[in-house]
Amino acid sequence: GIAIAGPSGAGVALSTLGNNTSSLVGVAISASLLPPAVNAGICWAVAALIKFDDGLAFVGSENWTAADWARTGSISFALTVVNILCIWASGVLMFKLKEVAPLKDKSPFWSKDIRAAREAKAVAGEDAKV
Repeated sequence: GIAIAGPSGAGVALSTLGNNTSSLVGVAISASLLPPAVNAGICWAVAALIKFDDGLAFVGSENWTAADWARTGSISFALTVVNILCIWASGVLMFKLKEVAPLKDKSPFWSKDIRAAREAKAVAGEDAKV
């Protein structure tokens, strides 16, 4: 999951920069987020079923208690959160590498010049995107 989450975040950042939102980026993010999230839900559901029906057991996991299933679900949920953080961090890193995010020690280009160019284009009646 983490091996896919990092490049997925970078892909989202690059596709956002290039106005090219690709379905491949969505698939990559889904591949890193869905498996642990679904596993967490299934494990918590099994834990609830076992908690309410003590005689219930699943093939291959007869010795597992409701607490074991809940713990496994919590670990999967934690992996989902870690993947989300990896996607976010790699996206932020990509924006910083591409110098899209305004940096405090950089020139006033991002805070003043871009705004002035957009306002000038808007007054001229052109598309305001710069």
